Amino acid sequence: MSSLQKKQQKVREFLATRTISSGMGSRESACSIASINLALTGTLTDKVPPLSSPVACAWVRIIQDHIPHDMRNSSSWKDELLPQLATCGRKEADEQRRIDLIFAWMWTVLAKLQPLANRRGFGAEWRTMVREKTEAASETAELVANVARVTEAAVAAMWVTEAAMWAAMWAAEAVASKTASSSANAAVWAISAIAGKATKKRMSTLWSEISPVILLAQLVKNDATTDK
Repeated sequence: MSSLQKKQQKVREFLATRTISSGMGSRESACSIASINLALTGTLTDKVPPLSSPVACAWVRIIQDHIPHDMRNSSSWKDELLPQLATCGRKEADEQRRIDLIFAWMWTVLAKLQPLANRRGFGAEWRTMVREKTEAASETAELVANVARVTEAAVAAMWVTEAAMWAAMWAAEAVASKTASSSANAAVWAISAIAGKATKKRMSTLWSEISPVILLAQLVKNDATTDK
């Protein structure tokens, strides 16, 4: 067993008896990143572990607070992917690939709101934002969304999408990708302008549809494991 495999096993064994919390949590039940650090160093902190990816950790730090408890504590997230996150590395090429994956995911989530934007009268601006993926287009969508503020309770996607974009923005800032970060930031405010409440069941369905677990599986890969 290699040294990296030993570290992964240490994280896996530690998490076997723990519950992943939202927020930093405690030594008994910590967040995803803090749990890795507790397993490897005994320190309660959500700083990026030495052998992990700043980009992937920035995304995980935000998104894990929003996904359902059962998803955050699923065998895939907790037992399989977090041990890999602990040692996935931070080579420049891998970090850029991760940024690209995160933003592709974010814009896919945004596109799911098109039917709602159409119904509320700003479908054209929303479609332009998703197509052009620029800060200017996002700001325009924000302005028109503010005018047509949505209050209907069924709009669960707003909360999910806002979380997706904050996570993307933090990931971009982890590598000082200012263009990507500012675009995400503008899109975040577009979502905030039309955010509504939703039922727990609908929220859970939407998280399953956009599958953060699948994205994390892609993020923990590095150039030694990514298919060529």
